[in-house]
Amino acid sequence: MSSESSFSLVRLVTSVHRKEWLLTLRKLYGRERHLENEELGIVAGGATFPVAPPFHRTDPADLPGRVFNDLFIAGTETTATTLRWAILYMMVYPEIQERCQKEIDELVGRSRTPSMEDVPNMPYVNAVIHEVQRSGNIVPLAVGHATTQDTILRGYTIKKGTHILINMLPVLSDETQWKDPKQFNPENFLNENGVFFKPDAFIAFSVGAEIVPDPC
Repeated sequence: MSSESSFSLVRLVTSVHRKEWLLTLRKLYGRERHLENEELGIVAGGATFPVAPPFHRTDPADLPGRVFNDLFIAGTETTATTLRWAILYMMVYPEIQERCQKEIDELVGRSRTPSMEDVPNMPYVNAVIHEVQRSGNIVPLAVGHATTQDTILRGYTIKKGTHILINMLPVLSDETQWKDPKQFNPENFLNENGVFFKPDAFIAFSVGAEIVPDPC
């Protein structure tokens, strides 16, 4: 399958699952009012998704919808977008692709598939994945949040219940935090000894109580 057809397949699957997601949310919440405005959607990683029901809700009845929302956005959209950017970067930087393949071959070989237990022993591959997410800015508006009370920030009044979207570009391209941030450089996630580390400035999936878990 060509890279172009692969991208088309990802877009098709994303579109189909978006419709299923809306239907499932309606069943989980049983309240159409949650989706009246949310269907306007937000743009995340090149695809448009509806904003989830208010993130600050603590009603236990909302838990199934929140879990489903986390599984879909955090597990499906971000993974698909990361893979698409990774394919692009590996095409542009074949020497990086070759080094990743060498590390995988030396540790995993060809007789089995990689597992999460291998992650600590593959610092370069891990660094490349994180650099893909930084340089590709795969969730440009982060994960939506909402104010739980009236808030004043730098002289601006933000009413309770206001949906907040964060522009991640300045964070992930800050010249004071990254080595030549306009370039794809896995060294951003490796120390002087070649050991993987995650800088504090790496918040590809937002911050706070609604942060998307990063298993790496």
